[in-house]
Amino acid sequence: MIQNKMQTGLELISRGKYREAVQVYDEIWNFSREHDIRADLAQCESMLGLAHRSLGNSEGALRWFQASLSTAQQMGQVGLEVEARISLSSHFRQQNDLKTALEHLERAKVMAENTGNIAQQASVQGHLGQLCMSSDKNAALRHFEQSAKFRTKQARSPIRDPEAAAAGQRGVVISGQEAL
Repeated sequence: MIQNKMQTGLELISRGKYREAVQVYDEIWNFSREHDIRADLAQCESMLGLAHRSLGNSEGALRWFQASLSTAQQMGQVGLEVEARISLSSHFRQQNDLKTALEHLERAKVMAENTGNIAQQASVQGHLGQLCMSSDKNAALRHFEQSAKFRTKQARSPIRDPEAAAAGQRGVVISGQEAL
């Protein structure tokens, strides 16, 4: 049920129906809180951040992205924390706070490397490339190339991340920039 609603919310976001997506994610968030389903709570908080950012509500987006990070840390779910940090990095990059964006990506990079999550390593490298685009095109290119190498490796490998396996994912990253 929750995954169907999550998918509905994502579809609404992709169609530009951000307010409707917020309503769907609010329902999921309330249900997840009532039933203490923290993994769905963290994912929902991240998606609420994305919807609020899409509505131009920067403060609301930041609040939800930070809530997602906090929930992931409380759960000890490294994969969810990496995703939250990627979302926060995207938020700060859009706010032109490149230092804070880089700090979140550097932490996410180390965490993704430590868990061996290829999809998240690829995502972090892609976001690092985006971050470098305005200041160092050569560094950006190196990050994009590294991201492509990880994506190729991901396509050839079985599920390796225990969190992704438990969630039934095949290296899928849910963040403000990745498609399901």
